[in-house]
Amino acid sequence: MSQHRPETSEEFNTEEIQSVIDKIHATAEKTPENMKAGDVFETPTNDTIIQLEESVKEWENTAKRYAADLKNQANQHSLDLQQTRKTIKKITLGPVLDFLNTLNLAFSFAPDTQDEKVLAFISTLSTSFTKIKSDLATQGYEVIQPNIGDEFDPIMMNALNQHNEDNHPTVKHIVSLGCKIDNVVITPSMVML
Repeated sequence: MSQHRPETSEEFNTEEIQSVIDKIHATAEKTPENMKAGDVFETPTNDTIIQLEESVKEWENTAKRYAADLKNQANQHSLDLQQTRKTIKKITLGPVLDFLNTLNLAFSFAPDTQDEKVLAFISTLSTSFTKIKSDLATQGYEVIQPNIGDEFDPIMMNALNQHNEDNHPTVKHIVSLGCKIDNVVITPSMVML
């Protein structure tokens, strides 16, 4: 992040600025077009012109430096804001992901029953689970939910055991869900192979 440059009397000498402005006005007022009878036109000396040109260049350079500093600060602010948003998303997701993991685990132990009330309750929970995942997706979150039988993906999943198969291990059990925020894996899902 660029440092703010202090405004010192050396950089912003108001008397010097006023002197340059007065010289410019004095020179501008004494042009042949706006002279009155009896006025004497004084041609600026080369030294005066050189001083004015140097002052203009110095002020241009100062303005460019401050414009660059301002642009750098705006860019840094934008990066800081993006990082803050990602951090807030990550902090916010923790409790929600814990709840989704608990709910997903409960689904794996759902009773095998024909009771309509129990089935309706499980169906309502399943609908809520799906709705929460879709609501999170609209905010840039993606729940990583592998299925049993899926091929193991080391980017999206962490295996809690070693596989004894050849080249294509598959998911045998899902331990926990994972999450991506803005297409970046934050928490991989935990699986057994």
